[in-house]
Amino acid sequence: ADLVYGREEVGGQLMGCFDEQANTVATSDLPDPFAFSLLPDNWDKFAPYFERAAELFPALAEAPVRTFLNGPECFTPDGNPLIGPIDGCDGLWVCTAMNSHGVTLSGGAGHIIADMIEGKESRFPAHIYAPDRFGDAAEDEAWLKAKAADAPSLFYSQTNVS
Repeated sequence: ADLVYGREEVGGQLMGCFDEQANTVATSDLPDPFAFSLLPDNWDKFAPYFERAAELFPALAEAPVRTFLNGPECFTPDGNPLIGPIDGCDGLWVCTAMNSHGVTLSGGAGHIIADMIEGKESRFPAHIYAPDRFGDAAEDEAWLKAKAADAPSLFYSQTNVS
């Protein structure tokens, strides 16, 4: 599957990718404060995706690049959000980690968390979003990094029509 996407962006064209073996960054390695900041450009990592996008959309090959945005994004090990109560923290419910599809999942996620809080049976399969679904593996930093590195391309490669 092609892991590139594009859309109109303020009178220009935005082009991006869902990286295979994405770089992972520990929050402890980021400067403080980091809110709304970007990571350094990484043309070596992005080049293969740009080349493929230029094959699909030849005009990109000659288009000037105005800005390279390399912003961090969070991904869970399986690419699914975390929705539900947090064990050991009475009254704490989360609906987070929407990864790259927050707006797409927002309606269903809202229904799931509302149903849970009200004690109703969820109208959607809520168990696949349980925050504790990774068990003890979630404490293994190497496992988390490996799985998170695969997550950006996982969902997109399963749903992209080539």
